[in-house]
Amino acid sequence: MEGRELTTRLGTDLAQAGGLEEVLAGQLSPHTLAAYRRDVGLFLHFLREVRGGRTPDDWRELSQAEQAAVLSAALGDSPAALRELLAVTRAHLVAFRSWLVKAGFAVATVNRTLAGVRAIVRELHLRGLRPDNPGNGVKGLRSGGESGAIALSTDQARALLALPGEDLPAVRDRALLGLMLRNGLRAAEVVTLTLGDLGEDQGYRVARIHGKGRKQRVAKLAGPTWEALKAWIDAAGRTASGEEAPVFVPLRKYGRRDRARWLAWERPLTTQALWEIIKRRVRKALPDLGESISPHSLRRTFATIALEAGASLRRVQYAMGHEDPRTTERYDRARENLADNAADYVTRVLNGGR
Repeated sequence: MEGRELTTRLGTDLAQAGGLEEVLAGQLSPHTLAAYRRDVGLFLHFLREVRGGRTPDDWRELSQAEQAAVLSAALGDSPAALRELLAVTRAHLVAFRSWLVKAGFAVATVNRTLAGVRAIVRELHLRGLRPDNPGNGVKGLRSGGESGAIALSTDQARALLALPGEDLPAVRDRALLGLMLRNGLRAAEVVTLTLGDLGEDQGYRVARIHGKGRKQRVAKLAGPTWEALKAWIDAAGRTASGEEAPVFVPLRKYGRRDRARWLAWERPLTTQALWEIIKRRVRKALPDLGESISPHSLRRTFATIALEAGASLRRVQYAMGHEDPRTTERYDRARENLADNAADYVTRVLNGGR
C-alpha cells in the first residue's frame, strides 16, 4: 500500500467510529468502541502535551464537556494521529502509565486505558503497518484497593509529620503532608487549593475542596493542620497574593551561604512536583519504604487510621469525596483483612497456640 493511501486510510480509521472498529479487528459494542476512542484520544493528548513541554496534570479537573473537546481535537487530525501512533515506543507507553497514576486515576481505570491503547498499537502491528508492537511487556498495575497504594502505620505517619527543619521548604512540606494525612485529600485537590478556599464555618477552620467532576465538599482543618498551614502562609507571604492564589507553590533558592534565601513562585505545584516532594520526604523519614509510597498512600493512610479510630464509613466517605460507598468499603475490607487474618490463626496453631 502506498504511503499516502495508508495515511489516509488509517487516519480515517482513527477519526471515524466505523473505521476504528475495523482497526480494532472486532465487532465491538458502541460502549466499548467509545471507550477505545477515549483511550486513544487521551493518549494522543498526553503525547502532544509532553512534546510541547507541558504536563497534562489538570485533566481530571476538566468538566466532561471540556474533556470531550480535548479528545475531539486529539482525534480530529487523522494524518497527525496516524503518524504519532506509528511512532509510539515502549517508553511512551510506560510514561503514559506513570502519568495516569500520578494524575490520580484509579488502578482499574489505568489498566483499562492502557489496555485500550495497547490493543490499538498491537492491531497496527498485526496489519503490518508498523514493524513492532511496543505494547509487548508493558503491564498494567497490580490490583490492591483503589490505587494499589500501601498505607502507613500510625507510627510511620507520625514520623513523616515530624519533619525537621525551619527553612521554607520544610515549613511548606509540613503543612502539605499534614493536610494530606489528616484530611485524606487527593493530589489534585491539594494543588488546586487556593487561599480563598480557606475559611471558617460554624466556628471551625475549614477548607473548600474541589473534588472530582468539580464537585465541592468542606474539609475540617484540625488544630495542628491549621497551625501548619498558617505557618507556611505567613512564612511565604502568601496572603499578599490574593484569594485566587494557590496555597502551595514551588520554591527556588537564590544566593549562596548566608545570603541564600528561598522565594516562592506564583504558580501552583503540579501533581508531579507533589509526588516528588512526598518521595523525598519519605526517603528521609522512612527509608525502609523506599519508593513504595505515593500521594495516594497518604490518602489511604487517612482512611485506615480514621476507620481504626472508630469513624463511620459514611463519615470517611464524605471526607474523602467518594461518591460510591463501595470505594470506601474497600479500604475497610483491606484493613480488617490484615488486622484479623487467617494466617494469624494458622500461625498460632502451628506455634503451639502462641
